Amino acid sequence: PGELLRKGGCAQKMTETVTVSINEALSENSRLVILGDPGSGKTTLLRYLTLIYARDIAENKNRVREQLYLNESQWVPVMMPLRKIGNFLKAHKTEDDGIDGHALLLEFLLSALKNERISLPDTFFDQYLSSGKA
Repeated sequence: PGELLRKGGCAQKMTETVTVSINEALSENSRLVILGDPGSGKTTLLRYLTLIYARDIAENKNRVREQLYLNESQWVPVMMPLRKIGNFLKAHKTEDDGIDGHALLLEFLLSALKNERISLPDTFFDQYLSSGKA
């Protein structure tokens, strides 16, 4: 782009859309950002993946390997809607001193699950977090 501008040309942003399966995207990337218009299925996709990972643990089967073709098992899915985290933090933390972030995040998660009628012990996520499988 710099060369074009120097020659009096105009820089154009080139974009290319490539469609890949979710299995391919997950196998090639350890972290992903899912973007899309409202109603395009982002949340549905994330709930589907969460369900597969949760059933893998609950049923002690290789659902992740069988359905997503990934060599991962016994990973606990953590789905946290960002829009709800802000409201939780405003209600539970009046000032940000930067030291309670991890504890508040776990408190939010357990609270959100409880609102969905899923009660877990306070230490449920500890083993998954310390082993890096969350």
